[in-house]
Amino acid sequence: MYLSVPLPQVKDKLQTVAVYFADATKPLTNCGAVVAKLGRISELKEAVSTLLEIPSKRLVFGEVWTGKLYRMLDDDEGVSDIGPKDKIFAYELPELDNTRLNDVRMAQVIHVGVRANSNYRTEAFGLPLIVLLPANKDISNAEVRAKIDAACKPWVKPDFQGQAYDIAIVDQSGRSCGVCDWSSHCLGCKLPNDDKPFKVPRHGKISFAVEWVGEGTAYLDTKLAFKSHESMEKKLQNNMEHVLDLRTCIEAFTLEEILGENDPWYCSKCAKFQQAGKKFDVWKLPDVLIIHLKRFSYTKIWRDKIGTLVDFPLEGLDLKDFVVNPNEKTVFDLYAVSNHMGNMGGGHYTAYCKNLINGNWYLHDDDHVRQARPEDVVSPSAYVLFYVRRGAKRK
Repeated sequence: MYLSVPLPQVKDKLQTVAVYFADATKPLTNCGAVVAKLGRISELKEAVSTLLEIPSKRLVFGEVWTGKLYRMLDDDEGVSDIGPKDKIFAYELPELDNTRLNDVRMAQVIHVGVRANSNYRTEAFGLPLIVLLPANKDISNAEVRAKIDAACKPWVKPDFQGQAYDIAIVDQSGRSCGVCDWSSHCLGCKLPNDDKPFKVPRHGKISFAVEWVGEGTAYLDTKLAFKSHESMEKKLQNNMEHVLDLRTCIEAFTLEEILGENDPWYCSKCAKFQQAGKKFDVWKLPDVLIIHLKRFSYTKIWRDKIGTLVDFPLEGLDLKDFVVNPNEKTVFDLYAVSNHMGNMGGGHYTAYCKNLINGNWYLHDDDHVRQARPEDVVSPSAYVLFYVRRGAKRK
C-alpha cells in the first residue's frame, strides 16, 4: 500500500518583476510582488503599482526571452500561467496627457551587435525597450530617432567616444527587415535622420534594432544597472522559511474535497445531481508503508516540480491521528528514500537506504555507494519515502 500525498502550497506567490521606469535615468528595479496564485495579471499590476508608486494604468507587462519581447501579457491572463523561469518585465509608460493608450503604438527596441566594417549582426542581447509612437498622426524619422536615442542613452558607456550605434527597422524577430519583402534578404533598412514622415512597416508592428558598434562594446552591462527593491528581501526570506511537515501533507490527503460543478454526484434520495464531498480515511496500514510526495504540478500552460523541503521523521512516525481503526499499530520507522534531482525536462534518481544490521545510512548513486549522515536524508530532493511498522516481523 502507498499514500500519494499532496504538498500544500501557499495561496499567494511572490512574483519577481523587473521594472523599466519612464524616466530612463532611473535604474531598472527588481521587485517581489505578492499576488494570489490564481490571480490575474491585473492584480499583479496593482501590486507593482503599490510597491513602486506608479499608476497602474501606465504599466504594461511583457515576457522577455532571448533579448526580445516574446509576448505582451493581457490583464485577464492568469498569474499561474507564468513559469518559474519566465522573465517578466513591467514598462512604465510616460504621461500621455489627454492622449489615450489606443492612440499610440508601442514599438519594441532590441539590442544587437555589429562588427566593424561588416554587416554581421549578433543575436539580440541585453533587455528590450519600448518607445511610444503616435498611431493617428505623422511623426518624422528624426523624431522617432530622438525617442530611441533618449531610451538608449542610459545604456551607453560613459567613457565611450564616437557613434555608439545605428538604428534599423526590423520585424518582430529582429532578424529581417520590417520594410522590405522577405525575398530581398535585407536585414533591416536604416532609420533615416530626416524630417520625412516615418513609414509604418507593412505588417503594422513596429520594431527597431539598435546596432551597437563592435558587437556591443559601447553597451552598458545590464547587471550593473539593476537595483533590488526591498520587497526582494521578503521574497528571499519567504523561500527560505517555506518548509512543510510530512504530517501537514498527510492531513491534506485526508481533507474533505467538494466536487466541482463539472463532476456532480447523483443522490438517490433527492434524485438530483449534487456537488458532493469526497474524503479519504485510513482504516488499515501495511507493515511496509510507501509515501509518495506529489512534487510535480501541472497547468494548461506549463509543468513544474515543487522543490519545497518536506521535513519527515527518520524514526517514530505516528499516524494514529489519521487512522480510524483504534486497534491498528501506527508507529513507523524510515528505512529508505528515493530522491529525484532535476526538473520536468530531465533529472537523476538516487536513494538513501538504512542498513538494518548496523543502523547506518548509505547513499546509492548509480553504481556508487557511500555512507551518509542521517541529517542528509531529509532534503528537498526526497520523492518517495519507505517506512516499516515498528515491531513488524522481517521476512
